[in-house]
Amino acid sequence: AQENSLNLFLNATRLIATAENLSKGLEALAELIVKFMATSFCRILLSDPDQSLQIKAAFSAKRSHSSLQWTPMVGTTTTPNWTHYQAVSPSKTPVVITSADQASRDFLDHYSTSIRTAERVHSLLLVPLTSNGHVTGVIELGEVRNPKRSPITSDKSSLTALLGTQVTGLITRLAHTDSTQRRTRLLETLVETTSRLAPDKTIDSLLNDILRLAIELFPGTIGAVYENHATLHTLDLRYTLNIDRPPAAMRLTHDDPVIGLDRK
Repeated sequence: AQENSLNLFLNATRLIATAENLSKGLEALAELIVKFMATSFCRILLSDPDQSLQIKAAFSAKRSHSSLQWTPMVGTTTTPNWTHYQAVSPSKTPVVITSADQASRDFLDHYSTSIRTAERVHSLLLVPLTSNGHVTGVIELGEVRNPKRSPITSDKSSLTALLGTQVTGLITRLAHTDSTQRRTRLLETLVETTSRLAPDKTIDSLLNDILRLAIELFPGTIGAVYENHATLHTLDLRYTLNIDRPPAAMRLTHDDPVIGLDRK
């Protein structure tokens, strides 16, 4: 069992390190979890800014006698308003749901209906994904076989929780990579734009292009260009973008704390 756990962790680490993008990485990880855990299915969900959960990856076991008939709903969004999802968030620890009581049975019935499976889900493991103390997603490990024959053990729960840290690492790494690549592309575009000062373009048109790219680069939503007057130690407002009304400060001085040019 320890050897299998180590192999799973090493394989997961390799997947995380080589994944080209988030979708492919999570899909491969879901498949790896199902195969190593010998469970019926796995789904990985990540939080959206509005606190809903988007289903990012899913995989079900392919068995010789039959395969799970289901609709994993990858790419769709679900609102985590069920009791057990709410229980995961404050505790930030794995939760195993079985048919031990009526509330759990109702939950599993609801869940089985949501993934459109003819086979009832008998047990479900929910593993929260956390980052900086906040729950950012959930790994679901489900079993349609009799829980007495195929239980979700504490070892499976602990190992899946450990893999959850890998998912968080993947998200962090790819987010940083995407951000870096995006900024590089924008910088290249910005350099290209400024190097092609077309004579048929007005100053305002050029400022608009440069400022728009600068806003995307940093990123932001509004921007302004001030013209520097070195001898007067002042900056005058020259152009704005996405600002309905001009800023109150039409002129800034070099010793203004916002500028700080006197210290450069």
